Amino acid sequence: MTSLHRETRRLAGGLVVSGAVTLLLAFTAMAFPEATLIPGMLIVGLLSVLFGLNQVLTSVAIRMRTPYWRLVLTHGLLTVSFGLLTVGGTALSFGLLLGVVVGWLASHGLLAARIAMTAPSSNSIRSGLVASTVLDVAVAILAIVLRPLTIFQFLFFGAAYAAVFGTIQILGGVFLRRARLDRFHHSPVSESSNAVAV
Repeated sequence: MTSLHRETRRLAGGLVVSGAVTLLLAFTAMAFPEATLIPGMLIVGLLSVLFGLNQVLTSVAIRMRTPYWRLVLTHGLLTVSFGLLTVGGTALSFGLLLGVVVGWLASHGLLAARIAMTAPSSNSIRSGLVASTVLDVAVAILAIVLRPLTIFQFLFFGAAYAAVFGTIQILGGVFLRRARLDRFHHSPVSESSNAVAV
């Protein structure tokens, strides 16, 4: 097993674990909002920051061995920012918070669209990535239209999306475990025509 393969498997495992914990806590927060919403989302936020930093460090470790490290880096940064928004978003003014959330959704959607257009993957994976992009756009529009005004409403809205984000992470981890960055490492195809879902 190559070093790159080990890093890829570790990264995939981290995505699955992070996604599963996020999904569980998000559903718990929505099912019992009065008792678990705030502490549950704080835990999701902190875990997202930790797992996102792990992805960033992994991208730095593999940058000389695969051209796909930038996708890992981008996903890691988005995961860190998701965690920071979950933990500290309510400290921002509503207008600024709305702008940041919509910007995050747009960035996440663009990353999924980029991978969908270039990934050497099956039609089902590509369809999932397109669905993720469409979902991010729909949630961004909902965030603008619904404009939740209270902290509790914002956190509940965040918990609902955290469930989606957790599911996407699980699927990304499963695909990444199967795809393996080292499988395409020596391919002559350029980075612009190939990518790996993260």
